[in-house]
Amino acid sequence: MRHWTPYLLVAPPVVLLASLVVYPLLYNVSLSLRNYRTGEFVGLHNFARALDDPQFFASLWATAIYVSGTLVVEILLGLALALLVHRTIRSGWARTLVYLLFLIPMVTPPVAAGVIARLIYSPTYGVLNVLLQRVGMIHTDVLWLAQPFTAMLAVISVDVWQWMPFVFLVCFAGLQAVPVDTAEAARVDGADGWRLFRHIEYPYL
Repeated sequence: MRHWTPYLLVAPPVVLLASLVVYPLLYNVSLSLRNYRTGEFVGLHNFARALDDPQFFASLWATAIYVSGTLVVEILLGLALALLVHRTIRSGWARTLVYLLFLIPMVTPPVAAGVIARLIYSPTYGVLNVLLQRVGMIHTDVLWLAQPFTAMLAVISVDVWQWMPFVFLVCFAGLQAVPVDTAEAARVDGADGWRLFRHIEYPYL
């Protein structure tokens, strides 16, 4: 009986994973091979029809822009903020406050983030239009979500706001592992900020 104990302990999460991930995946694959109206098996016909649809490639291109834009901005901005906090803020309570502020977007439900974004980018009562008009950058209301380019920027900005803090926390945790003596010795030897990052801090990330 004892040799069955490890399998019995692993069984509940495996069953849960199979029911929540594996079964829906196989079910969706089965649906993709059938006619969505009659349920008749059609093989790869749905995939062939999708490849013949110009909207498919337009959607694929928009997805590629969205993914590449969010990843680049989140990684660069999160890393830059992690370096800034690591090098400038030494107080423990101040760093704790920064952690809490960066955790707020991550724990915000996506639905709430979407509602907030709509309030910000609304053409009539949106905060963004009001601020830009106050500083004189625009003189009429901009329809941010009605144009493809500005709508893509708006969606990317929401994703960056919500998930850039995760990159910040990961990078900051890696920077915490940098030996203080090594960094101080590099500064004494004349290493500037870029050389300090390139040769000492970056390897720990």
